[in-house]
Amino acid sequence: MLIESNASMYVRIRPLAEEGGHAPRKSGEQSLKSDLKRLKAFNESCVTVKDLKTEQDHDYEYMKNVIMPDDSQEETFMKTGLPDMLDQFLSGYNATFLAYGQTGTGKTHTMFGSRLDKVAEYHEGPFPDDWGIFPRAVMTALKKMDEKGCKYVFSANVIEIYFGQIFDLLNQKKPINPYSGGNFDFSGVFETEVKCSADVDRLVKIMHTYRQSRGTKMNDTSSRSHCIACLNLMSIEGEEDERKVQRSTFTFVDLSGSERLEKTGMEAKSSIASYEGLCTNWDLYHFGRTIEIAKEASKKGKKMRTVRESILARVLAKTLDGEAITGMVITLSQSEKNGGETWCSLQFGETVNQLEVKAAKAEGKKISSLIREKQKVLESERAALGKLASTPAGRTNKFFDMRRATVNQIENDLKFMEKFDLIKL
Repeated sequence: MLIESNASMYVRIRPLAEEGGHAPRKSGEQSLKSDLKRLKAFNESCVTVKDLKTEQDHDYEYMKNVIMPDDSQEETFMKTGLPDMLDQFLSGYNATFLAYGQTGTGKTHTMFGSRLDKVAEYHEGPFPDDWGIFPRAVMTALKKMDEKGCKYVFSANVIEIYFGQIFDLLNQKKPINPYSGGNFDFSGVFETEVKCSADVDRLVKIMHTYRQSRGTKMNDTSSRSHCIACLNLMSIEGEEDERKVQRSTFTFVDLSGSERLEKTGMEAKSSIASYEGLCTNWDLYHFGRTIEIAKEASKKGKKMRTVRESILARVLAKTLDGEAITGMVITLSQSEKNGGETWCSLQFGETVNQLEVKAAKAEGKKISSLIREKQKVLESERAALGKLASTPAGRTNKFFDMRRATVNQIENDLKFMEKFDLIKL
């Protein structure tokens, strides 16, 4: 069955801060020349921005829900459509959920949450109040598959995009060098099995340990990179000779915050700190541009061409081609000091809303043919890895870790089949 729609859009309004870049403007505090917009009003289905130059209001109504400042993490999880997306993912569809917004508006809080030091201790019942979308989604998926009594295995990959380079966070943050200038397919990225809350806890700790962050005037712990976590599901359906293996992926994307250097206080600091923001803005601009290209390609019945200017677009190429059910939450500041950024974020959301989804359920492959296919590839990859591992130069080759990751993935797939007595390695 083909699911056809546009990307589902949501907005979350962060509470006003008492101090800093997301607090109300104090008496005598100067405004910047760029502050020509104001967040005027919002309700559960509309956000209004006022243009101070023209005195005109612009109503944004493309979002399905607006999450209020006092809404809880649980209410956010429900209002952003995650339960329905999870059900579609578990039934064999690929899905992608992104968090976008100005730095400091709560993207990472929405996606991952806070006070995650006790994730490993969770067993059942209501989730802790501070948990974000990712831990809630993974634990919900595990529970639902257990209730179904299915033969399945979950695994995860986690990468970071920083300064135009991809890093594998499950392999000690080593850089990944794609085989070509084409789109990225995760075949050379390490993965780990996810069976329980302890595995989720380990993933969260790895992301917090390795992900690039820096304090700015707008955010004490500003994420300086895009973080992409993939939850992969491989399940077995059917009986006896008709048994098939089906694979689907839910991709969670916490984008680095868009920002202005004069507000973050980075323009007078080290070149690395300032160029982080410039690199993020560049990638997000070309990511939005890629959506326009994908839309035009879809009208002609074609797939999007590779856009080399945006690493993010290359990583999310299948999402941009409409092959995944897609949702995005845009986080906004209430402060009148950030009206321009609020307007830019809403404009970006309007662009993403044009993304056309034509997601098909993953086709299951017969186990017998899949086993032969994977064993053949594994033999070839092991030979190539052995050749590289035989010399010091080979072990430092840029493709060595990618070969290791590929072998790791194939071995994990075959072990899953062995787990249910389908094959003996």
